Amino acid sequence: MSLRRVYESTIIINAALEDSDIEAVISRICTYIENHGGVILEVDKWGRKRLAYPINKKYNGFYVHIVFDALPANIPIFERFLVLEDTVSGISPWFWKIRCAISEERELFPKVKKVAPL
Repeated sequence: MSLRRVYESTIIINAALEDSDIEAVISRICTYIENHGGVILEVDKWGRKRLAYPINKKYNGFYVHIVFDALPANIPIFERFLVLEDTVSGISPWFWKIRCAISEERELFPKVKKVAPL
């Protein structure tokens, strides 16, 4: 049995789309994550921004930051979905950065009892 982990991803959506189409893409991504056992914790829309370099001959993108809880085995499935999604212009280089939860940290590093010096 695998432990569920918290992941975060910054996704760049084609900025040439209308606002309603961008909302539809975001909801499609969130629904896909939820249908495959994930739980959306936070969706932060950063808005349209100019890209540092062109991606697919596009200079602007709509940035969305999604934080979700999922099993590690499902991460390649999510990554494949985003690569095949034609409205997603790019995925940030830190795509699947794991954030350490406090409960996991406590399990991995239990408190060490301090011993009085001799």
